[in-house]
Amino acid sequence: MLFNKEVSGLKIKNFNKESALYKKYKPLAVYETGAKDGEQVIAIAEGIDVPTYAFAYGVELVQFYFENSTDNLDDHILDHTIVARTHAQYIAGLIADETRMSNHTFEDQESVFT
Repeated sequence: MLFNKEVSGLKIKNFNKESALYKKYKPLAVYETGAKDGEQVIAIAEGIDVPTYAFAYGVELVQFYFENSTDNLDDHILDHTIVARTHAQYIAGLIADETRMSNHTFEDQESVFT
């Protein structure tokens, strides 16, 4: 998740050592730390029993990333915000789709607020 300049997080090798985690969550996306060993860090994890998601990066932050092409000696100016908005909309759609598949209901809708 380079858009957020993410430099730390839960490494896959450490995740796999924690049975309390890997029994409840599964990694959906990873990123590499950029270190020489190229270790993978979990970017998105999904709950196995309950439809919960954990993000190691701010989905809302990637929408405002813009690369200055002159820093990379690139002749093409790329508007990364289009890619970022598409990503954020995809994530929102994924969560909405999961919600639609849930058969969970509240008998007393006021109980949601308590």
